[in-house]
Amino acid sequence: MSEVGVTRAPLEGHFAIDGSQRLVEWDHGAAAILGVPVGQALGRPCYTVVRGEDAFGRPLCGPKCPVLKTLRQGHVAGRCHVRVQGVPGPPSRLLCELVARPGALGGALGRLRSADGGDRSLAHDLAAVTTLTTSFSPSSFPGSIASSLGYLRDITGADWAEVFLAEPDGQGMALTWRHGRFRSAFFQKVHFRFNEGYPGIILATQQPILTDGLGGDSRFLRSRVKDLGFHCYVGVPLLCSWGVAGSVGVVFRSRRADISRAFDLLSWMNTPLGLMVEVGLLRLSDTLRAFTEGVWDEATEPSRALKDILHQVVTTSGAQGGVLNLLDDKGTGVAQRFIEGAAPRFLCPTLKSDPRACPALAQRLGVALYGYRASWAPPCQRNPLGGGPHCYCIPLVGDEEVVGLLQVYYGSQGGGPPTWNLVPLEYLGRSLGRAIHSGRAITERLNRAQVLARGALHSPEVSGQPSQRAWPKERESLSPEIPYLDIRCLGPFELYRQGVRVSPETVQRRKVLTLLKILLTVKNHGSRVPKDTLIDHLWPEDPLQVRTSQFYVLVHELRRLLEPADARGSWVFVLNEGDRYYFDQHGPCRIDVREFEATLHLGQKAEAEGDMESAIAAYEGAVDLYRGDFMEDDPFAEWCQWERERLREAYLEVRQRLAALYGRSGAWERAVKGLRAALRIDPLREEVHRALIYALWASGRRDEAVRQYQACRELLLRELDVAPLPETEHLLERIRQRPMP
Repeated sequence: MSEVGVTRAPLEGHFAIDGSQRLVEWDHGAAAILGVPVGQALGRPCYTVVRGEDAFGRPLCGPKCPVLKTLRQGHVAGRCHVRVQGVPGPPSRLLCELVARPGALGGALGRLRSADGGDRSLAHDLAAVTTLTTSFSPSSFPGSIASSLGYLRDITGADWAEVFLAEPDGQGMALTWRHGRFRSAFFQKVHFRFNEGYPGIILATQQPILTDGLGGDSRFLRSRVKDLGFHCYVGVPLLCSWGVAGSVGVVFRSRRADISRAFDLLSWMNTPLGLMVEVGLLRLSDTLRAFTEGVWDEATEPSRALKDILHQVVTTSGAQGGVLNLLDDKGTGVAQRFIEGAAPRFLCPTLKSDPRACPALAQRLGVALYGYRASWAPPCQRNPLGGGPHCYCIPLVGDEEVVGLLQVYYGSQGGGPPTWNLVPLEYLGRSLGRAIHSGRAITERLNRAQVLARGALHSPEVSGQPSQRAWPKERESLSPEIPYLDIRCLGPFELYRQGVRVSPETVQRRKVLTLLKILLTVKNHGSRVPKDTLIDHLWPEDPLQVRTSQFYVLVHELRRLLEPADARGSWVFVLNEGDRYYFDQHGPCRIDVREFEATLHLGQKAEAEGDMESAIAAYEGAVDLYRGDFMEDDPFAEWCQWERERLREAYLEVRQRLAALYGRSGAWERAVKGLRAALRIDPLREEVHRALIYALWASGRRDEAVRQYQACRELLLRELDVAPLPETEHLLERIRQRPMP
């Protein structure tokens, strides 16, 4: 290094460079080191300054600067040591730290400080956190988090950084990403239950943990880490909309680690990182859900759909192979099995003998099989899986019911934790479980529709006399099981014509579908709706003459949408008698409301006759048809309020009747599931709460029954300012006196 001159400016300071590596900001100290003409910068006579270089003679901020090279490679921070000569006394040794500035323009914020100093720079730390959080990408969140851990280590000076993800329903935490050495010690325990170890405690309390006495803390359960001399730990929860999505932590071997600074850095980034994890997991589930909706519908053979879904899961998870095991109705055996890729062909002995003994199915939690067989759960040790690959066993839960087990196989775990993909697969498993449950409902609904179409709906006591109106010849070529129109009013409104869904976006006037919905409202069936009444519902504020002309246009477009092409004035569905209009349901159409009420009527008739098995089957069919409230996508329309309330009451009633029938046969778990579904529709219905409390008590879950009472009481007091009825209080006293009814 060559001496250029002498400066009186201090040798420490800050500076900034833009994306073209040009200095844009500096102070006295940085100006002295970087060779900035101080006089020009400050409006004073120019001093001769000293230019700083690194140990290899490369100038700072030049094209070959090692720190800038680090930033150009994608790192958030970089540092190097600098020797400065040219001032009185021995050469000065400084530390140059650069942090990438967020934004498209790039550049960096620099700091020059004593190599031995430990003072903090708030601007430096904030720039680092801002750059980290703005670099997150939900579409590739695994890679974003893995990269950010390396940057976090650089910024904090930690020896190890790790991220745990919370399992669905918050039952535990699994190590998913890590950065640092000594992985075998930190991999000693990679899964923690709720309130177990540091990660489990963070999950339970939603509070951070800071300690500089790691060796003497019994809550830290990885003894090998303590044996290696690690002393300091900082961990904070990753916060998201549902609570805690996981935790991020850094660990230090040095006793002099600045854990206060590390805590600040982690606290500033925990919410953005948690929200990014949430979005990433939801995107993963939504991608699978969208795929399943595309391949599994009423026209798809179920086995073909399941094979396609399994292929998508294996591809999405980057696995070598997978096995989809579907349980029978009782959950005591494997009914169907599908294999994809390089997966073992044998059936797990535990699934073969008794699936209820499988730890993944019993606890509804994913299980990772890796390492020594002796460390596996006893039922899993019977699995002949070799020691090379490792396997994830993921329960498939749909609508609170376990429908199967997904086994995903990997050749090796590489350098990642053994549980690196456990939590994402558990979220995929939940999405897949719901898809299978919905797919089964589609198949069962189609079967019931076929049965009803063969006679039940044409019974005079259910649907009235069939229409004698002639039907166009094109209908003769259609399958009798597929109606010309399929209309679904329970839940979001859907219209299918000849098996093809009519998208609302393809209908030019939105009021065309509104007119159809009004005509389909059940309270109008059997009577003709006056034109003026329809007009008042469609245009409550426009002048009558304008509304009348628009009404006839809507009727014409609705007939073009619904009627067969060769109807030629002999309308089949949208009929009128003078100025009174109605929708003729006796034509070749399926309407879920009509089917719901017909199935409900069959169940009531079977129950009155003492045929409980047929009553349960019919009630279950009615429940499956109720996708949601009547005309759910018109929540404020007055013309459907009465009918919505009536059908909701019918649904809640059938849920309670079904729960009572389940209770008679001892199927209390199914009763609990159904009553919880009823409370999702109307959480303020005390009699449903009371039935659920009793069902929980009868199923041997007395503690849950008491908690359900407490939840009911708090809800009634908060929302209605009333206490529970004496019947509910009396039930609580009975529960306190006896373990079971």
